Amino acid sequence: MGFASYSPLDTNVGWNGVQLLGYANDTFIEVAYDEDAFTAIAGAGGDVVRTLNLNEMATITVTLLEESPSNAYLATAAYQDRLFGLSTGPMFVKNVRGTYLGTGDTAWIKKVADVSYAKESGQRQWTFAVAKWVTAGGGVLVF
Repeated sequence: MGFASYSPLDTNVGWNGVQLLGYANDTFIEVAYDEDAFTAIAGAGGDVVRTLNLNEMATITVTLLEESPSNAYLATAAYQDRLFGLSTGPMFVKNVRGTYLGTGDTAWIKKVADVSYAKESGQRQWTFAVAKWVTAGGGVLVF
């Protein structure tokens, strides 16, 4: 790699039609599949068989500044989901320079952000579950 530029402003995450705003200053988006893509077993003779895992669930963690307006939106959606079970929707994570694109049709708030207060402003970490997460390097999804 000769030269590259990075800006956190180039990475966006959206849920249920709303782009989240006010990302924290450290790691602010984490994407992780819940299970390995393949499992493998070795036989007594050393033969190896790998098995495709069809579970494509993922966990998306978004860390926002304490004063982000998105915290109120997410808190309200989480509360409504507990009451009525209606707060699921599509989710995306995209780097606009084309280095990453991930999307899922059905996502929900898995864990509401913990709340704490201190001398200085803190962060809120929201955890989402996604039923089927599809990712692509280079920003191109291939199905």
